[in-house]
Amino acid sequence: MSKADGHGVGRPGSKEGVKFDDFNALVHHNATKEYIDLLVSVPLADGALAKATVTLCAPVRLANEDGKYEYSMNFDTKLSVIQAEKNPTGNAEIAERDGLSWEIPGGGLGARTALLEHEPWVKELLTSHFRPDDVFVDVGANVGAYSVRAASGGMKVYAFEPNPETVKVLKRNAEINHVSIDLLEYALGSADGNAKMSPNGALSRISADGAIEVPLRTLDSFDLPRVDLLKVDVEGYELEVLKGARKTLARCHPTVFVEMHDWLAAEDEASLFNILLENGYHFRYLDKESYGRHLIALHDEARAADSAS
Repeated sequence: MSKADGHGVGRPGSKEGVKFDDFNALVHHNATKEYIDLLVSVPLADGALAKATVTLCAPVRLANEDGKYEYSMNFDTKLSVIQAEKNPTGNAEIAERDGLSWEIPGGGLGARTALLEHEPWVKELLTSHFRPDDVFVDVGANVGAYSVRAASGGMKVYAFEPNPETVKVLKRNAEINHVSIDLLEYALGSADGNAKMSPNGALSRISADGAIEVPLRTLDSFDLPRVDLLKVDVEGYELEVLKGARKTLARCHPTVFVEMHDWLAAEDEASLFNILLENGYHFRYLDKESYGRHLIALHDEARAADSAS
C-alpha cells in the first residue's frame, strides 16, 4: 500500500491496487477520515473468486474510570464467493461430455482427443473403479480427463502433471466444473531431482534432449497416507515411476492402471512386471494396440475380496 501520507493508508479518498504474488490476491483500499475500506479478491482452487470486504471505522476515544483514555474501533466484514464462469478463454471452445464441461484450447495438441475421444474402452474400465471418498493418484494427468471425472464423483485426487501449458488447461477444466484437485506440477520418476521434457501436448515425455527442465520427484517422497487407485501414463517413463513408488505400492495396495508404450524395451517391461509381482500384484493386459498397451494390476488382497463378494 502507498505510504504517501506517512501512515501507510494512502491519501483520503484514494483508490489503489496492490498485487501479492504469494497469494495471487488483489487488494483495493479506500481511505477517508471516517473509515478505511479494504477489498481483497482471492481466486480459489476450484475456480471461484472469494471477495472479502473489511471496513475499519474511525476509532472512538473514551475516558475510563481512572480518567485515562481508551480507544475502540468497529470492524465490519463481509465475504462473498463468485463461482467460476463457463466462458471459454481465448480461442478455446467449451464441449459437454459425461455431464461435465471441457474447455478445449485452439491448437492444443491432443486436447480434444484426450478429453472426449481417447481410449473409450479403457476410460470405461478405469472410471468403473471411481468410488466416492477413495483416493485417486493420476500420474501424467495431462489436461484432466480422468482427474476431473474422478473429482466430480467425490474422489480425493492428486494429479501429477509437469508440462506448464498442459497444466493451464487442467486447471481451467477443474475450475469450470467446480471440482477440487490437488495439482502437483512434478514429473514422477525413480529419484528426486530435475529432468528434461519434450513439451508436446498430450504426447509430452521425459527425454534427454527435451526442451524444458521440470522438477522430478518419486511418488514415495510424498508419503501419501492412502492411495486406492493409481493411473500411470507418462509416454514410456512408466518403469521409472513404479521404481519410485515401491513403498506406496507395498503400503497402500492400490489398483494400478499403466499404459505401456511400444518403445518400452522388453527388458524394461520385465522389470516393471517384477515390481508388481514383488508387491503382491497380479495383472493382465486390457489390449495390445500398436501404439501402446494398457495393463491393470490388482493386489492379491483386492482380488480375494472381489472373489468373496
